[in-house]
Amino acid sequence: MIKKLLGAEIIIFLLLWYCVGVQMGGDSGTYLDGSMLRSPLYPLLIQGFSFFDSSLNLLIFFQLSLGLVAVHLLLQTLRDIFDFDILIANIVLLFILLPYCFIFLSIPFFLGNTILTEAICYPLSLLAFAAIMQAVMQQKLRFYLYFIGITVLLM
Repeated sequence: MIKKLLGAEIIIFLLLWYCVGVQMGGDSGTYLDGSMLRSPLYPLLIQGFSFFDSSLNLLIFFQLSLGLVAVHLLLQTLRDIFDFDILIANIVLLFILLPYCFIFLSIPFFLGNTILTEAICYPLSLLAFAAIMQAVMQQKLRFYLYFIGITVLLM
């Protein structure tokens, strides 16, 4: 059942990448310019990916891939902990995917396709949440360290 959900997630993310492409938000220019007012992670990612691809399609692919991994890992963690059936798993998946295909007042807003820190922060937040849930449930140090590492990246 998880493989079917993963297949659906991959199709959704590939469609977003193909149909929407690179989207600019209101603050995208300051990230592209590497403004000192911004946290360093995202401008560094932009510089790294623009070295290989000036159109930033590679960055968008990375953002969507990171989102796909984060959504899948969080859903798997929730299913392991709460033993969801497939209907509940699909409902949870829809809620987790909302920021990737949310339409507000007829304006398409695709989180993974925008040049904004939200495109990295949302999947990192999902990964941090999955890591801390695993740490609490399994009481293993490595999950606490994952959580701390992801949280440092978010800061």
